[in-house]
Amino acid sequence: MKIEYLDLAKIDEIYNGALQNDFPPQEIKPFDVIKALYENGEYFACGLFDEEELVGYAMFCEDEKSGYVLLDYLAIKEERRNQGMGKFFLYMLKKLLDEKTAMLIESEAVTPEDSDEVVRTRMRRQRFYKRNGCLEMDASVTLFSTKLDVLLLPCGGFCDRKQAFRALQRIYARMLPDSKDVTLTLN
Repeated sequence: MKIEYLDLAKIDEIYNGALQNDFPPQEIKPFDVIKALYENGEYFACGLFDEEELVGYAMFCEDEKSGYVLLDYLAIKEERRNQGMGKFFLYMLKKLLDEKTAMLIESEAVTPEDSDEVVRTRMRRQRFYKRNGCLEMDASVTLFSTKLDVLLLPCGGFCDRKQAFRALQRIYARMLPDSKDVTLTLN
């Protein structure tokens, strides 16, 4: 297994292929936004490879000023899930990004109107991140009416909750500059 940075052509291939199946349509931003951020040096992606086969990918938006990176997308190929690949990939990403301060990770919050199945799925995701070193930031994002809890995975720097929150504000301002549908809350 190896991890590599991906060029824009590979990001485009993943975007138009696997990503469309791995994420609900409302969570997929237009490729033009990703491309513009990438060309500005504010977006990057990594792939997890088993020999030449891409088995997972992660995409990030970076706040270069603070060293915080927002994990925008993370997925493992469906047939390779539940084999420890997600844990391994997150570990490898943390090592690769050791010059960064921390990863900011969004995870859908549990809400009172959620079905039992949705609650189980969301709790499982949050437990996964916490088992793998993520800390609660006591912050949330409401993005297009979806409430997300924000977690923090320290990489190589000192993590300050308020600094992380400001970094997240800057990242969202760049990713969704015209959106009125983003609300950030620091509890």
